[in-house]
Amino acid sequence: PAEHTLDIQYAYPNVRQLGIIFIDQQGRVQLASQLYNSRNGQFQGSLRLNNLAPGLYFLKLDDGERTQLRRFIKK
Repeated sequence: PAEHTLDIQYAYPNVRQLGIIFIDQQGRVQLASQLYNSRNGQFQGSLRLNNLAPGLYFLKLDDGERTQLRRFIKK
């Protein structure tokens, strides 16, 4: 579970940007962000969760070629 921030780590060669979308249980987009700083396709960052209500969310990571979906709980 995450309370205030969610740490993101993503790596795939030659990726220059990463789209990040937080989706609630009803499928509504609650927060969207882009990470542009890449070191050889590796991204790291922390995203604030202050505007999200407690509950279950899905984190969608999209690098333009691949999409990953992860589940997390906001305390």
